[in-house]
Amino acid sequence: MPFDRSIQELASPFLRPPGLSLHEVVVDALARILVETDGALMLLDDEDANRFRWLEPHLRTVFEEINSVMFRLTE
Repeated sequence: MPFDRSIQELASPFLRPPGLSLHEVVVDALARILVETDGALMLLDDEDANRFRWLEPHLRTVFEEINSVMFRLTE
């Protein structure tokens, strides 16, 4: 069964819950991206992932860019 996310679910991390600053929401959203990107990179280590290996440089770029932004936001 394919993984299904509704559009509302995808947008929900960017809604600002009461009491949280915009900074906190942005940091949280970027942290989620880092975790998911790292997870995707780990999946590419699997021997069955050969046909998806072309994604690795793109995912590494995303990870490095978001990680760089996170360092600036959390200084």
